[in-house]
Amino acid sequence: MATQVNAGEGVKRSDVFHVDPFEISVKEELRGRHTPPTEQAVIDMAVSMLTYGQRQPVECRKIEDHRLQLNLGFTRTAAARLIRTGFTDTEGNERKDPSFMLKVVLSVANDQQAFINNVVENAHRNQTSAVDDAYNQQRLRDQYGMS
Repeated sequence: MATQVNAGEGVKRSDVFHVDPFEISVKEELRGRHTPPTEQAVIDMAVSMLTYGQRQPVECRKIEDHRLQLNLGFTRTAAARLIRTGFTDTEGNERKDPSFMLKVVLSVANDQQAFINNVVENAHRNQTSAVDDAYNQQRLRDQYGMS
């Protein structure tokens, strides 16, 4: 059963929800990177989230049937899924929390705005590569007619 968010018009961007990460639809073409993070980067994020908590919520938008689709936070979502299913950390310890919930804020965005937001967040949070930048510029031109 998919998570449904029946948040009304009064929901603000700052309202935080806790959601099963497997209940969030992930549309890879909205990722603002040419290549996804490495398995080690996801493991490192999962260890950090288990150790220090999730410092920043991911951003989702409501889609049909009040379900959620990811806008920002692809690595955090992958890490949260890994936490729920279990993994071995770099020291060989088995880590797992099947009840781990992902912090989520809601936004209003179409595919184009979600992609642009993701590109901007990656440019500010993580150093993007020249390949990432070129790939995103091409996608903005080809998919959205931007110059």
